[in-house]
Amino acid sequence: MPRWLLSFLMLREDQMIRWGRLNGRLCLGMGVALLAVSAFCYYLVNMRLGGTVAMFQNIHEDVLKHLARDSSAATRSLGVQMKAFSGFFLAQHEMLKVLWLLMGASGLTFVYAGLMALRVREILAEPSPSSGSLPP
Repeated sequence: MPRWLLSFLMLREDQMIRWGRLNGRLCLGMGVALLAVSAFCYYLVNMRLGGTVAMFQNIHEDVLKHLARDSSAATRSLGVQMKAFSGFFLAQHEMLKVLWLLMGASGLTFVYAGLMALRVREILAEPSPSSGSLPP
């Protein structure tokens, strides 16, 4: 591997040969774990929690319609508080929908880093063509 590429990747040849396999395998393991957690989060947030959010929203609308019939100050205050809580709950659900994307992207990054570490170690372990031994 050319020296300029090693310096560009900020790698030292002796460290990559010694720790490249361990680093690659740890990165691959972490990447697979993050991808599995990402799939579980997708299922949990979009499949399981989505129905609960829809049910909560329907209940909230029914209660607000019922409270709209009464025009007392306490009822209006309760309606405003319920609307604020509902908005907060729905915003949290929308924010959680993105969580699986972040974990999935991190998992793919770890997988690619692990593959790169393993490949760079293989390249560094090969004899260099400048060592004088040419293949027949």
